[in-house]
Amino acid sequence: MDFTTITVLILSFVAALFIALFQYVIKVKDRGPKQWVLAFLRSMTLFCVVLLIINPKFEQVSYSNKKPKLVVAVDNSASMRHLNLQTEVSQVLGEIRKAAQLNSKFDIEYFKFGNNFTRLDSLGFDDNKTDFSSLINGYDDIFEESIAPLLVLSDGNQTFGADVRFSLLNGNKSIYPIVLGDTTSYEDLAVSRVNHNRYVYHKNKFEIEILVNYSGKLSQSAQLKISNGNSVVFSQNLDFNSTNTSEIITAVLTANTLGIQNYSVEIGPLSNEKNEANNSKEFAIEVIDQKTKVAIVYNRPHPDIGALKKAITSNDQREVSLLSPKDFSSRMNEFQLVVLYQPDISFNAILEPLFEGTFNTWVISGPTTDWDLLNDNQNLYDQEITYQEELYQPYLNTAFGPFIISDTQLEDFPPLRSEFGTISFNSSVETAIYKSVNGNPTGFPMLSTMELNEEKHGLLLGEGLWRWRAQSYLGFGSFENFDTFIGKLVQYLSSNKRRQRLIVDYESFYNSSDEILIKAQFFNESYEIDNTANLSISIKNSETNNIRELPLLYAEDGYQVDLSGLESGTYEFSVSNKKDRISQTGVFTVIAFNIEQQYLRSNYSYLSALATNQLGLTYDSDTINELISNLNEDGNFVTIQKEIRETKALIDWYYLLALIAIAVSLEWFIRKYNGLI
Repeated sequence: MDFTTITVLILSFVAALFIALFQYVIKVKDRGPKQWVLAFLRSMTLFCVVLLIINPKFEQVSYSNKKPKLVVAVDNSASMRHLNLQTEVSQVLGEIRKAAQLNSKFDIEYFKFGNNFTRLDSLGFDDNKTDFSSLINGYDDIFEESIAPLLVLSDGNQTFGADVRFSLLNGNKSIYPIVLGDTTSYEDLAVSRVNHNRYVYHKNKFEIEILVNYSGKLSQSAQLKISNGNSVVFSQNLDFNSTNTSEIITAVLTANTLGIQNYSVEIGPLSNEKNEANNSKEFAIEVIDQKTKVAIVYNRPHPDIGALKKAITSNDQREVSLLSPKDFSSRMNEFQLVVLYQPDISFNAILEPLFEGTFNTWVISGPTTDWDLLNDNQNLYDQEITYQEELYQPYLNTAFGPFIISDTQLEDFPPLRSEFGTISFNSSVETAIYKSVNGNPTGFPMLSTMELNEEKHGLLLGEGLWRWRAQSYLGFGSFENFDTFIGKLVQYLSSNKRRQRLIVDYESFYNSSDEILIKAQFFNESYEIDNTANLSISIKNSETNNIRELPLLYAEDGYQVDLSGLESGTYEFSVSNKKDRISQTGVFTVIAFNIEQQYLRSNYSYLSALATNQLGLTYDSDTINELISNLNEDGNFVTIQKEIRETKALIDWYYLLALIAIAVSLEWFIRKYNGLI
């Protein structure tokens, strides 16, 4: 409190005392003990009331002790079970939990990682991948501001995500890997990688690139074979020794049969090989009859055109031609879809035949679009011409019907430059993306689709798609989400099939260790999305004829069912709504491959490099007590005492109110008892 407040309080006390003495002592002739008691109570009451009116503030100081955190992360991937490390994990965790001094010094938190970085509740060692980047990123997010050394219990075999050995944690925190399992090297042959295209064309030749690795010191020979069913379609003898430990083999095969073709690559095994699970690898290729041909017609270069071409051709089933309006006019009938990029006066000769004929189109507008020309040459929509531009952010319509849009995090995408003004549609329209400003939807469409007779048309009001593709890479680490979204749009617009009430989204084949999600959307007779349908899926294994029936659950963007864990094989399925007797069928193949079973030993070198780069040391289950001792003695990890200063107002002190109530009550009781009232 400052000097002025203290002075006022002293004067208030003197005034309260003087008033009380004047009332009960000075002007009373017969003074007794009760007068002095009443004077004391009255002065206390007056002074406390004045205190509440003045409401002085004072500083309260308290202290708290904050222990450093110790983060223990356990590898929950299937490779730990494959190497029989469950008991070793339990022993190490038991040593940490019973270390009294360690638990007294640190606030210990337990996590697990594999597919994701989560709190440790139980360990099943059933995650189908080991993602060290999820461990590091999750740790950084939670403990960025804390003193928190990280203990990692793992076999060191990374199967997914970015290599984190060469990136520092935020704040230069320390990592102490505890290597579990056998690190001894054994003779081993492994098919490490098979590179191939997902789609090939009927009667075409295609290449398979195979990487085979050898661990050992002796000279060994083995035969590599590629099989399609019971037929061996390629074979080659390979020689390895202590210096020649890897081979890259390129096999050229011919796609003779349409549909999904399953292949198997196999090497060896050696006579004394311990792990034969990594000696073979299966893969599948879909043989298709022809490509979907797409024309992008433009009059001036723009980054959007390159982004569109890369996104569309990310699927080998599609082919893109970049053409000027003049060149396109002579090749108009070659394409299943025509993309018109910012049509201007140079498009005059092709717009009328395109929109009056049986062509599928996708118009992308922007600042150079000639809307006078476009409005005059088609009857699908009419844009208000204001000669003004605006930047609009995208807002996803989750009830969009023509195809399923997976999570693309559109709200994080940069804005597109678009014409300012309203647009009216003259035909049935479905809007996939709306415009928004500062996160507030405007109700105006940004991306719409229309069906007219047998043709389909798309309209994107905005320039700057290349920024969306770049943002997709920044947000997801790859272009896949953006490319998939554009691919589905192109697939829908280039098809002449009529719209269906039940749409099913699935892949032709999956690896057995991958997530297998079948998604669906269902619409009522007015083609409005229906979230009350009773959808189910019937799955039949083509080899065993076993049939399973599961319900599809409604999620935010439609119905879905998780079929992860299916055995390898070909499956026929039917998704149906029993009430309306509407169904869709399909076939997919699950390829037998478990990357977590490709390892014979623990990877000490990986964890050692991670520790060295992250300012830590590497330990194993036999030296866990040494690690505990080093952490206990490390002076960098100490309890921090924090001084907490708080400014509090006296009016918040409830005891003062209680004191006033007691003083007033006692004064009234004494006066009443002595007949002074």
